[in-house]
Amino acid sequence: MVFNDFNTIFICLLVFQCGLLIFCLVKKAEINKTIGLFITAVSVSFLAIATLLMFASGGIIDEYNLVGNNIDFPMYIGILLLTIVNLIVGSPSVKKQKSVQAETKL
Repeated sequence: MVFNDFNTIFICLLVFQCGLLIFCLVKKAEINKTIGLFITAVSVSFLAIATLLMFASGGIIDEYNLVGNNIDFPMYIGILLLTIVNLIVGSPSVKKQKSVQAETKL
């Protein structure tokens, strides 16, 4: 069985990553360490799913002459870039942590 039509799954992953990015940008002030770790786990799991799909579609290793669609690899790169942006944006704010530490010292 050849799996080379994963466009709908890649589109869903891109939409979920964009939604996660919008959530991170809107709720930036309210992100604490636990939510930041959850966002990291979700982003990395989306990237892992996309990587497995790229292997399954033959886009990364073309051992069996499986050629994915010409849009699969750019979508994978988009998911990779959105994951990196989500990891940067989803990290807890350093200023917030420093102000909390300063308040506890008083």
